[in-house]
Amino acid sequence: MKGPPRYYPRTLAKQFASDPFDPRMHAATASRDHTPLGLLVEIWHWYQTHKAEVGPAFAPIAGSIETLIRAEAPDAVEFLEKNA
Repeated sequence: MKGPPRYYPRTLAKQFASDPFDPRMHAATASRDHTPLGLLVEIWHWYQTHKAEVGPAFAPIAGSIETLIRAEAPDAVEFLEKNA
């Protein structure tokens, strides 16, 4: 994932962590359901945004999620970190 496609609004890229045009993140259904990987990307991004509010209790879970998405979709993590 080098970034959102040209026709993908930049504001939407910041609002939603998982790319709806990436088949790894969304099922090819009319409702655009998240795949398990897409859901984990959304959770990880939400946690990064709300880390201060959540506190340390969720940190181990977020760490495990980050390990998994860095292994399965390192380009997504890199894109989100650059655009944070």
